[in-house]
Amino acid sequence: MTKDILKRGIDLFARLQSDNKKSEVIFYGGEPLLNKDAVFLGIEYLNEKIYTGEIKKLDKMIFTNGSLITSNIAKFFYEHDISVGISIDGWKEVHNKMRIYPEGKGTFYSTIKGYNNLKQNGCNIGISCTVSTHNLSVLDKIIEYFATELEGRFISLNPLFDTNNKEKLSKKFLEVMADKIIEAYDVAKQYGIYEDRVTKFIEPFVKGFIRVVDCAGCGRQIVLSPDGQIGPCHAFLGNKKFFCGNVYDKNFDPNKNKVFKEWSKRSPFN
Repeated sequence: MTKDILKRGIDLFARLQSDNKKSEVIFYGGEPLLNKDAVFLGIEYLNEKIYTGEIKKLDKMIFTNGSLITSNIAKFFYEHDISVGISIDGWKEVHNKMRIYPEGKGTFYSTIKGYNNLKQNGCNIGISCTVSTHNLSVLDKIIEYFATELEGRFISLNPLFDTNNKEKLSKKFLEVMADKIIEAYDVAKQYGIYEDRVTKFIEPFVKGFIRVVDCAGCGRQIVLSPDGQIGPCHAFLGNKKFFCGNVYDKNFDPNKNKVFKEWSKRSPFN
């Protein structure tokens, strides 16, 4: 993504943001820190918009595999109030089953080094753990590892759905996955850890409100692709299905776009 496209995307976001609601900008990848200069520029540009009052009530976040986070990068995130979601799937042997460099070497030590740099600089960190066949059987132990070894306090367990192996997505497998995630949630609760995946389903029952949708793609987000196209969901960044706008179109308004209108109706109630 070029810096120009990124700035145009932020301009669009500023134009669309509601004055009375807190919004969020998330830097995603691939690995966003492969384009570090653009990420840094985007964060600074957002802060300019906040300073001038064009953007109000904003949270800023980045999702990263952590392998490129130096102490200087962590310091920058802390100084600019960036929350960091870092991908860790377990201890070394588990993490390195899936998260490897192109030459085959595991990323665990690089990721943990980045994680420690974030901790040492006082950053707000959440652990994003992808749940699949490589760690499902030991998910409860992984939560213990996050709690005792990494001192994690915010965890999100994210099922892997984007796979070519459809056998992994059988009804039986998904039922087992759900049970394992609930068991892991119970362990997290014992350690005083906030686990996002289960909590957001339990919270409406506890606090007595209706959670209409689970996904921000249902009319609550815009996704900007590296080439400047706009869509409702980052799951389709690869094939650009449902991407229907462009940052170079100054008249683009998702609130008036038929694709975004259709997606805004995609709640369990419909």
